[in-house]
Amino acid sequence: MMWRRVNAFLANRNNRFSVCMALVLMTGGTLIFRWSFPDQAKALFDPMQAELESVLAHDKLRANNKKAATPKKTYKLPPPISYFKHGNDGLDDASYCIHNSTSDYCCSEEHCATIVARSTLYSECCGNVHNNKTGSRSQIFPLLITSAPRGGTWFMQQLLTKTGLQGLTTDEHTPQHLGTVSWKHIFHQDKYYFGRQSTTHLYKSKFRVIWHLVRDPLKTLTSIAFTDPLWEDSDHSRIYMNYIASHIPISNKTVLMAQFNITKEELEGVMQHRTIAMNRNPKLSHFLIFRGLEIYLYWQGFINYLNVPIFRLEDLAVDKNVTILDEIFRSVGRDPPSHQRVIQVLEAQQIKRHEHQRRRELRRQLQLGAYKGNARGDRIRKGSRIHRATLTWEELCEVSEKKALSMLKMSQSFGYYLDVDRATLCN
Repeated sequence: MMWRRVNAFLANRNNRFSVCMALVLMTGGTLIFRWSFPDQAKALFDPMQAELESVLAHDKLRANNKKAATPKKTYKLPPPISYFKHGNDGLDDASYCIHNSTSDYCCSEEHCATIVARSTLYSECCGNVHNNKTGSRSQIFPLLITSAPRGGTWFMQQLLTKTGLQGLTTDEHTPQHLGTVSWKHIFHQDKYYFGRQSTTHLYKSKFRVIWHLVRDPLKTLTSIAFTDPLWEDSDHSRIYMNYIASHIPISNKTVLMAQFNITKEELEGVMQHRTIAMNRNPKLSHFLIFRGLEIYLYWQGFINYLNVPIFRLEDLAVDKNVTILDEIFRSVGRDPPSHQRVIQVLEAQQIKRHEHQRRRELRRQLQLGAYKGNARGDRIRKGSRIHRATLTWEELCEVSEKKALSMLKMSQSFGYYLDVDRATLCN
């Protein structure tokens, strides 16, 4: 009601002129008063000015104190992880089948015949496991870091190379003088499959030290099931699956199609099923997840039986534990890397990973028709992988309760999902 009266008063032109004149006279009168009667004006206005200056000084002090109280970003390194045991000179030789271990387990006839002979681990106590004839191209490389498919080997090769461990290749190339970071080179084979045509040769070479790299099992399984060619409807897919099946037992495709009631026509749509989240065929998901489970469990299980030191990818992070690299460097006789340099590389890779995830999401939206952007900065690589949400234990139980339980046991042995109860996993 009061605002209506004020608006009605100001609506009159004469009233607006009167208000303006009053403001001018008040301002002018204040100035004349301060000039004409300085003592009286000082007594009146100085306390107000002093209070204002006091408030400004207090705000400035608070800002300075806040800035001083904010600590500079520092990184406190935690103690080394506990998965691998230490001896007096680094890794405990008696605990692992590396460094020519002579322990009863590593040198047993069964271990040599069933595990070492099929692997690329160099073991002097297992007898004739290395072709060192004159003129042979085989050799003993210092280092192999291995994992299951989609286990983070490419990330590790980049990190180690950028922090000073030169001479390591990825699984797409023949190992250099130091070795390689590869999930494929754990099995002993002369010619290794890569892509559609390219291959690399090991020439019966071996690795003196092998490290077992693991990452979140459910994320790894999701990547295997929904990014690797597991369905054998193309030359690329058949070559890939033939390579996998030459080392670990894999269920026959026709048997799995019958098990999940999948027709040949439905299987032909697996590519679209993998990349687009809309209208997924649950039968195709079950097919891909079951094959992914087989690959993960058998591949990781074989590396476990080798009895080599293990570490988790998630523990190697900016705010966690960069000292893991110290042990890897020492295991091949190198001085540990600069932790500051390691952190810089990890931060740069973290930024790059976030940008990759943003572009991946944009490409997913583009596939679904939900993204209309055409900005230059949002261009998306055609070859980038489309990832679905991480698999859950419920989804694994729908496919195979037995394999879901095996997956959980292995995950917990790696230190993941310790809060999940095995007894009630698929209930």
